[in-house]
Amino acid sequence: MPLSTFAVGGAEAPELRQQYVVLLHGLSLSPWAMKCIEGRLKKNGYKVINAKYPSRKKSIEELADDVFTGKLAGILNQPDKEIHFVTHSMGGILLRSYCSRQSIDNIGRVVMIAPPNQGSQIADRLRDKRWFQKLMGPGACELGAGRGGIPGTLGPAPFSVGVIAGTLSLNPVFFRWLPGRNDGRVSLEATRLDNMKDFTTFHCNHTFLLWKPAVWDEIVQFLQHGRFKNSMLDSVPADSECKS
Repeated sequence: MPLSTFAVGGAEAPELRQQYVVLLHGLSLSPWAMKCIEGRLKKNGYKVINAKYPSRKKSIEELADDVFTGKLAGILNQPDKEIHFVTHSMGGILLRSYCSRQSIDNIGRVVMIAPPNQGSQIADRLRDKRWFQKLMGPGACELGAGRGGIPGTLGPAPFSVGVIAGTLSLNPVFFRWLPGRNDGRVSLEATRLDNMKDFTTFHCNHTFLLWKPAVWDEIVQFLQHGRFKNSMLDSVPADSECKS
């Protein structure tokens, strides 16, 4: 089936719609980190916008507005275009931040890789340290799960989202700060959303998830079909404490 027949939410549409995928990298990274994903998506016929934003310079809301009202202004809410998103870490929070304040009528499916959807305990630990504030910026200080944390205030995701999480930590300090299984930056539990459409994990750390071919396969699978090949959604505990 040609990509152009997919409509918002995955249903077929009689009209042809240009299929875009916007990539949003994580904190302290750049579009280069998303290059392998970009290449795989282009091979599958998508038009790709690998967006760049200064992740350590501004607040989450300011960063989100810069991306969506600047770089993406030409394709947002255009009925002849459908926009999917693939985000890494902080990039997913930027998308949620913008969508909590503004609607995107032509949004399609979203894959979030290692998102701190419930906030980061690491940010909680370090947000009051002056060196952390100076080095990582205001947006990083807003990623916490506790006081001043933005993720927990954003509510349900108003789009179809699949979450890919990692379970390998290579940082012995951060590992002790994170509850349960984690990827060295975000706990497995913190990646989840109550209304996510699918969920899967890889034994990989926070950043190297971006460069794993099996992750690329799952991204394409979700964008095209709304489910992962290796779905673990049914294994998410029913008493999960996810609040967003």
